Amino acid sequence: RSKYDISHVISGRKRIEEIVQSGPRGVQVVCGASGLDRLADINEGEQRRLMQHLSRLQQQTDTIVVDTAAGISSSVVNFCLASDHVLIVTTPEATAMTDAYGMVKVLVRKRYEGPISIIVNMARTVGEGKRTYQRMAAVAQKFLQREIYFAAVLLRDDRLCMAVRSRKPVVLAYPNAQISASLAMLAARLTDVPSENKASEGFFRKVVRWLN
Repeated sequence: RSKYDISHVISGRKRIEEIVQSGPRGVQVVCGASGLDRLADINEGEQRRLMQHLSRLQQQTDTIVVDTAAGISSSVVNFCLASDHVLIVTTPEATAMTDAYGMVKVLVRKRYEGPISIIVNMARTVGEGKRTYQRMAAVAQKFLQREIYFAAVLLRDDRLCMAVRSRKPVVLAYPNAQISASLAMLAARLTDVPSENKASEGFFRKVVRWLN
């Protein structure tokens, strides 16, 4: 893990370029703050400052993936509203599904127009994962009149925990595992987006606009 993280940028102690870490296969990583609750609740001025730093990275990347905190804090919602595509991760547990539906509801009320897709994590079987998605999709269609899309089912796999402990991406540590195949398919699906469907306005600039 990097010695510095996004909190050092928010506080003005570091520039964004100083905390970027190089990962495998050309992936660049900006580590989140160790105090996740603090990062989720940064005020609008801090959000704006952070986005101004992050916007400098956009021209150097093909795809930006923002892993937000759980919940529906203002900073999480603003990130989602500025995204081309929102992926909501849930599990088959009822409480997790309720939380995921709550995020869908907030995005619909905020008039988010991009696609919203569901990843079902920690499923026991592919069938359980697909049924979880189908229940959420049916409820969203009935009560919100909003279509939500299926992204992936990720099965429980001890090799994921082993990869985390070894600090290696599971797709590199265990390339033949089913979860690695599922993640590869998800990545291929998400990157196969026609350029005309991508937002013309920069992501981080959109976040700043949402804050103004």
